[in-house]
Amino acid sequence: MELDTSLVPPLHSDWFRTLPSLYADRLLERATELQLVEDQILIHQQDDNTEALYSVLEGVIRVSTCSHQGKESVLTYLPPGTWFGEIAVAARRYGSNVRCFKAKR
Repeated sequence: MELDTSLVPPLHSDWFRTLPSLYADRLLERATELQLVEDQILIHQQDDNTEALYSVLEGVIRVSTCSHQGKESVLTYLPPGTWFGEIAVAARRYGSNVRCFKAKR
């Protein structure tokens, strides 16, 4: 099934639109859809190694960190149209926990 790019908010974000077409095309070629249908599903954990970049298509994503004592601090909520993970890709590890907050219904 072909992706209808007119319905994908992240493809219209300022960040994505300013990418050279070669990079944008490579991102789309390597893209995999991850459907999260339940709240609180862990996408990645703080200090995990990574090479993944994410884009929120539907729902809301919660980004948080945990202290050494186990106390969670919520950093932000990411709405549809948001890209995340670019800093983690450069660093090769995630500095935060990312969970599905409001799943696609």
